[in-house]
Amino acid sequence: RAGSVSQGDLTDPKYFDYMSCVQYLAINRAMKDPETDFEELQPKKSDPNSGAWNPELEKVSVHRTVPTELLVPTHDERVGKSILDYMYDTYRGTPIALPNVPTQPRPSIEEIQQSLSQLVKLFIINGFAWEGSAQIANKSGAKEGQSTFLLS
Repeated sequence: RAGSVSQGDLTDPKYFDYMSCVQYLAINRAMKDPETDFEELQPKKSDPNSGAWNPELEKVSVHRTVPTELLVPTHDERVGKSILDYMYDTYRGTPIALPNVPTQPRPSIEEIQQSLSQLVKLFIINGFAWEGSAQIANKSGAKEGQSTFLLS
């Protein structure tokens, strides 16, 4: 049936998109009036030398130190960093690795655009997107460091 989704099948891109959307709706709702102290279930620590993951959960008391007004940007930054770390670690040393863009001297707009284009390609390869591109939207007349890129 057209447009149907296999419930519980995270390899189905439509189901994965649906679950991601629901998850982020729940996260955004929770960040509107967040608790500072709470308990959550976390995996029990396992022997780091065994290499095995412990499936048992334990209740852990948590005290949040991030101010409420910084929760959303902190969450966004951590998720973005996790995605970039995954892309770097997975493809490091391969022909499709993300290019290392040095911060000094300042990279050219073209170097940044090339790096963003490769990131978009890796999103497609990993099934995070069906298609996409990275383009320089504004470089003429822009002050140094204020160029605009369009990711679609």
